Amino acid sequence: MALRRVGWRSCSQMARLYAQVEVASCREQGELGQGRGSSSDDHEARLHEVVIDGRVLKTPARKSISLPSKALAMAVAAEWEWQRARRVMPFTMPMTTLVSTAVDQMPSIRGRTIEELLNHFLTDTACCRHEIDRKLLKKQNEVLNPIVHWMEEHVQKPVKLSHNVLEHGQDVETVEAVRKMLLKFNDWELSAVDMLANATKSLVIALAVEQGRLSPMEALHASRVEENFQMEEWGLVEGGHDLDIADIKVRIEAPSMFLKLLRYQ
Repeated sequence: MALRRVGWRSCSQMARLYAQVEVASCREQGELGQGRGSSSDDHEARLHEVVIDGRVLKTPARKSISLPSKALAMAVAAEWEWQRARRVMPFTMPMTTLVSTAVDQMPSIRGRTIEELLNHFLTDTACCRHEIDRKLLKKQNEVLNPIVHWMEEHVQKPVKLSHNVLEHGQDVETVEAVRKMLLKFNDWELSAVDMLANATKSLVIALAVEQGRLSPMEALHASRVEENFQMEEWGLVEGGHDLDIADIKVRIEAPSMFLKLLRYQ
């Protein structure tokens, strides 16, 4: 699944040419985005803007950012406020990156994103089991089976397991039930779920985080069952495993917090 995160990551650093960062409330006509939370009843919604030196923060596509949650707006503002030493470092701003993805890209790629997530589900690592190593299989069942069972209860459909990630698939009815879940997400939520699925290589784990079934640390552990097993057997490779874990941790925790702040009132 190709990453679509956009924003200011294309530049490793930019000069900090601003002094003051604030959050301001505004009211805007219309919908907040497709999916959940964007019905025709949203005639007028209270939104929040990040204001930098008196100017509303814009995305790389020059669109003004109006956020549906003050908590999320405060988090984005904090990322800009915390930039020091006259330099803005985009790689330290995951909330801003997710916001720019949701505003600039998700409205036009919703359909493609959902189809890619469903394709991801067909080869989901949470549903793949090792065929030969019985100790690893036992560990996978111990960690992943409860998550898969939760998914089955959530969609009210069976979720298949397989020993071959290249061959296993899911029943059409199960895929369509998951599709209905994804269609209910608004652009903000879908952007976060997409980032979670990319980080964990699992739509099942991503949805479990979105629904509050898993914490970010539990999701990290679930997404790395085989890697952690190999580390226990052979040891940690410094400069390899530790950096991978740190990277994945950020890519799981950022969208997890994004979803919490998005829904916080």
